Amino acid sequence: MLTSVVPSLAARFLCLAFIGAALAGCGASQEKAAGEKVVARHFALLASGSYDDVLAGYAPEFFGTTSREEWRSLLARVGEKLGPYRSHGVTTWRVFSGFGSMAGTRVVLSCRVVYEKHAVDETFTLFRAGGDAPYRILGHQIQGGTFMMD
Repeated sequence: MLTSVVPSLAARFLCLAFIGAALAGCGASQEKAAGEKVVARHFALLASGSYDDVLAGYAPEFFGTTSREEWRSLLARVGEKLGPYRSHGVTTWRVFSGFGSMAGTRVVLSCRVVYEKHAVDETFTLFRAGGDAPYRILGHQIQGGTFMMD
């Protein structure tokens, strides 16, 4: 009796799925690293007080609900309430790829950010349309405590 050495269709599919997942994982790590550079630059500029340069890192769509002036003012208030920036670390991250009208890559980085007076959690949603386009900040949430309300 001869046995077939040709893998079954299911085995081929599983093998391709495993290879695809492994390659996607490598790409996701690279996208995360690219996103971390954007966030590090954001905080370096923030620490130097270069608010105009900080705002240049945001996508135009970010300012659809909050104007540049309002966000600049908010960042200045955060600095007054929390003190100067000290450090940050990424606590969680996710990478999404879109197709069609949503074509591009989104990286979501949640960070624990230490300022002189307090530490807060900040989440950045970064987007790039593809290829060598730079990541821009599409969303930025600052989860402050009650001390932010004063």
